[in-house]
Amino acid sequence: MKLRFRLYKRGATGRYYAQDSLTRKQESLGTSDHTEALRLLNAKNEADYQPAFNAQLARTYLAAGDPAIDGRTWQLLIDTILGTKEATRPTTRDRYQRAVKDKACPCSTPGGNTWSKCWSKALSRRTCSCGGSTPLR
Repeated sequence: MKLRFRLYKRGATGRYYAQDSLTRKQESLGTSDHTEALRLLNAKNEADYQPAFNAQLARTYLAAGDPAIDGRTWQLLIDTILGTKEATRPTTRDRYQRAVKDKACPCSTPGGNTWSKCWSKALSRRTCSCGGSTPLR
């Protein structure tokens, strides 16, 4: 298997870069440390090789960093945002409350979708919300 990204170091800056073998685009890895650069390069190559597996791996890392993530709902986020708007003008709070009732808002869908369910649906449908149709780019 030929790897898509290759590592090189620019002498003037000492920074490591990854070059895409398909597009020839060069991107800084933002480090001068060889070990860190190799790790970032391997992550780029793995993401290209196994995209579905890496989505699951990302969910695993997220759950390890925040075990409560699967139980959180969009409604909790909206309530937090609305709580910060209490000191502002009533029209601002009303506008946010109307937005929550909109069918494009993920928390307005029945069943109390959690963040992980909405992200999974959005990624599988390639849309920006559980019920929306705006494509992800």
